[in-house]
Amino acid sequence: MISLMYANDEILIPSFRYPTKRERMNGLALQLPLRNEMTAGLPSILLIDDEPVNIEILGSMIEEKGYQCDKVSSGFEALSLIYERFELAKQGEEKMYKLLLLDFSMPEMDGPQTASIIRDYFKVNNSD
Repeated sequence: MISLMYANDEILIPSFRYPTKRERMNGLALQLPLRNEMTAGLPSILLIDDEPVNIEILGSMIEEKGYQCDKVSSGFEALSLIYERFELAKQGEEKMYKLLLLDFSMPEMDGPQTASIIRDYFKVNNSD
């Protein structure tokens, strides 16, 4: 079964509960949808952080809620993945990320630089 968490009258993230013993005994548990069926329509999230511990913890929390989460450790990796995903989305093979979680301070290319490049890329390539 699905319950929804609310903040300021907005739905945040679906949370899941397992069937009770009584529901299992009465056969109701068989009617509950599988977790992957409940989360199939949830948006994809891209997590960008140079700290492996942060990626592991945040990624686990996101995936625990049923979201599909791609994880990269640099701005350059993020750009490559976003460009690839954008091309696949134009062909209808993949959906774009709905959320980027971007570390502010990273070596080589920091969060604001990465965000600026992504924003400029979509200004040029997104005709919608």
